[in-house]
Amino acid sequence: MPDLSPLEAEQLELLRAQRSVALWALPLLGNRDIPVALDLSPSAWEVLKAAGNGPRLFHFGKRTYALTSELRAWLERTAAAEAANPPSTS
Repeated sequence: MPDLSPLEAEQLELLRAQRSVALWALPLLGNRDIPVALDLSPSAWEVLKAAGNGPRLFHFGKRTYALTSELRAWLERTAAAEAANPPSTS
């Protein structure tokens, strides 16, 4: 990707934010949209899924989906668990 001007970088970030907001307004998200909504790289999302540490997913045919409500609940559970057991700073 070529170097972006500050204005182009700002516009790109705005487009990413708008896409994320639009995704969260949907009732369900496909496997490709989930990492975008969570601001994760696709590889980080695949690691979470493989480890069984992600939200509940369901399959429709060959496609994988998550309900947006389940993604929100998973984020809340993850945040609560982290707050109860903060990582050590030593």
